[in-house]
Amino acid sequence: VMSAGSFSDSAISEGESKVYKQQDDSNQDVIVMKRDSKTAINGLYLVFDGVSRSTLPRQWAEILAKKIIKRGLNSLLDETKLGEIWRDSVGEFEEYMRDNRPKITDGMMEWMKKSVPDFAATTLVALEIKDDRASLVCHGDSCAFVIGRDNVRHFLPKEIGGYVSSIRSDLEPSIHDFETAKFEFTSGVDIILLTDGYSDPIHKLEPVAQRKRLSELIEALEDADSESAMQYTKRMISEGDKGFRFEHDDMSYLIVRKLGG
Repeated sequence: VMSAGSFSDSAISEGESKVYKQQDDSNQDVIVMKRDSKTAINGLYLVFDGVSRSTLPRQWAEILAKKIIKRGLNSLLDETKLGEIWRDSVGEFEEYMRDNRPKITDGMMEWMKKSVPDFAATTLVALEIKDDRASLVCHGDSCAFVIGRDNVRHFLPKEIGGYVSSIRSDLEPSIHDFETAKFEFTSGVDIILLTDGYSDPIHKLEPVAQRKRLSELIEALEDADSESAMQYTKRMISEGDKGFRFEHDDMSYLIVRKLGG
C-alpha cells in the first residue's frame, strides 16, 4: 500500500515529472516514484523539499530525480557516480536557467535582477524497496520514520537542528553529505517520509508520543487528496500545535506499508 500527498497535485508523479508552471503553482516540493509496476511495492521513492531562498529549486529537484532514477539510489553513495549525477544535472539545469531567467526576473528593477541567486538547492529523503529489504538515503532535514508493531524508529536524519544541508547546483556534493540506513521490510511495517513542515514537531517527541502522532497522521493523510491534507494540517494548527508550519512551508508526505501475514 502506498500513499503520497502534497499541497499541489502536480508535485507528485509516477515515473516522470509532470509539467510544472511556476506562475500557477508555488509548491517547491517534489515526490517522484518509480516502481517495478503500478501494483508493485518494489521501487524507488524520492521526496524533495526545495530551498525557498534559491532559484527554481523545484526544477532542480525534478532534474535530479531523473538522473537518480536512471542510475539507482546506491549511486548517491558512490563518489564517482554521484559526481556524474551532479554534473549531468547541473548541465541541464543551467540550460533551463538560461532559457527561463527572463521569466524569473520579468518586472524586476535592475538592481533586484542582480540579487537573484544563480543556484538552486533542495533536500532529499529517499527510499528503495527490494522485496524484504529497504534502503533509506537522506540529505537535509526531511525525515524517515519506520513504525513496527511495537515501536517507532526515527531513522534519518540522525541529528536535527543547526545547519541544514542541501544538494546545491553550485556546489558539488560528497557521499559524506548523505546519511543512509538499511533494514528488513516486513509485513505490518509502515515507512513514512516527511518534509520538515510535517516532521519538525514529531521528531522532537518521546517514542510513545511519536507513535501516537504518526498514527494520527497516517490515519488522516493516507489516501487523502490535497484539500483533505490541508484541512488536517490547519486543524493541527488551530488546536495549538505551533510546530506545524503550514503558513510558511510546503508540506509533503509519502507512506508505504507492506501487507501480508
